[in-house]
Amino acid sequence: MEDVCLIAEEMQKNGWCPAGQMPQSVIAWDLVRLVNLGRWAYLCDYIREDEMWHIMQVAADTALEHFSSWEEYGRSFIMGRGVWHGDPTDSETAYEIVELLLKNGESPWKQSMWKE
Repeated sequence: MEDVCLIAEEMQKNGWCPAGQMPQSVIAWDLVRLVNLGRWAYLCDYIREDEMWHIMQVAADTALEHFSSWEEYGRSFIMGRGVWHGDPTDSETAYEIVELLLKNGESPWKQSMWKE
């Protein structure tokens, strides 16, 4: 719990999260990990391609159930990565990644609207 408070304080102090919009969970981080594990399992021939796509679809459906925008998803990812690493510096790295995904016109996040 100490890490959660530390990362939440860091997010507010640095203006990464508007007042009243602190993530209620870190599930975005968990979903990113799930997708990566599915991809790695496929690349190592532990699962078939259709199984990998099923894992990714479950992750996408879960994200749509929990979040209303890429911004909200991103804040959950920032907090989750910081808590997982237990380091506010790593939260800054996550913030930089999220900002790039939100602002770069070539980003997959900019290429696909939320809840299409």
